[in-house]
Amino acid sequence: SDGKSKDVTQINVMVPLSKSEEEAKRKIVKLQKTKPTSKKASSPKTTPPTANAGQLVSVQPGKSVRLYATADRGDARGDKAYSWSVISVPPASKIKTKDLQAAKTRNPTFVPDVAGTYELKFTFGIGKQTANDTVQVLATLVNTPPVAKAEDITWSLVQDHPVLLDGSSSFDPDGDPLKVSWQIVDKPASSRLTKESIAQADKLSSGSKLSGATYYYFFALCMLVTALLFIPVAMRYKVKSYVSELPDDEN
Repeated sequence: SDGKSKDVTQINVMVPLSKSEEEAKRKIVKLQKTKPTSKKASSPKTTPPTANAGQLVSVQPGKSVRLYATADRGDARGDKAYSWSVISVPPASKIKTKDLQAAKTRNPTFVPDVAGTYELKFTFGIGKQTANDTVQVLATLVNTPPVAKAEDITWSLVQDHPVLLDGSSSFDPDGDPLKVSWQIVDKPASSRLTKESIAQADKLSSGSKLSGATYYYFFALCMLVTALLFIPVAMRYKVKSYVSELPDDEN
């Protein structure tokens, strides 16, 4: 070598740990393995508000129609607000949102000016959340067919009570009374059921036999009858006065 060039080599030197150091290292590794991992707390699921603008309504042109909407606030909180707006009308119609009466309620009214289909939107607001739904109003001189709706049912043969049929979602856009008839249109080859096997086949469902506004009038009548029966009882009732006797003051 000429004393000028240098050759540098890096080496790793392993120094054995003492027994106390080895024991401390094992404890640290064990604690790292058993330390529970922190999990972020998941926020609870909330139910948003919902809006239902109601069912298809049929009315003659020039006659007032009332809409019936419902709303559910879910888990939302705050001030409630309702509003309706007109989305579409027949080409010859001049109806606009400003023509709706009581548009800030769930039950507005308006008068279709020409025949055709009107579409309206119902908006339900609560706090900072909103929900909306649409409904159609058919203005026509022709009677509109009813809408039949029956829910599918899965029933176990282990259950010994009858299947409960439900057609309560059926309705007539004109508001005419419904005539109901249940029939068996298909069944397993070995089944012996017939139409006569269906109890209350002329009812929408096997539950309550009163629907819609009929409930309101029924219970209103019950309350009126109760009030009339109570009048004679109230007239016979006499208010009694009680005078407490106090001891004479000692002189």
